[in-house]
Amino acid sequence: MHQATGFAFLPFLWCVNAVWFFKDAFIKQPYEEQKNVILSAIGALIWVAGLTTWIVTFQTQRAQWGETADYMSFIIPTGIA
Repeated sequence: MHQATGFAFLPFLWCVNAVWFFKDAFIKQPYEEQKNVILSAIGALIWVAGLTTWIVTFQTQRAQWGETADYMSFIIPTGIA
């Protein structure tokens, strides 16, 4: 259970890491662990871009995907009769 939870929230932790250590990574003198903060920021941005792409695609194409989209949905809209 803990591994799945950690994996699911990993992009959130990357974002927190990038924000928390922003001043240390970009204002102070360079140091060895600075690359970890940069990679955390890049990973979080890629994750947000991918999630946004998926949300826009799913919301705009859901009706055309038919039953496949229904199986992926938690809430199935009933539509207008």
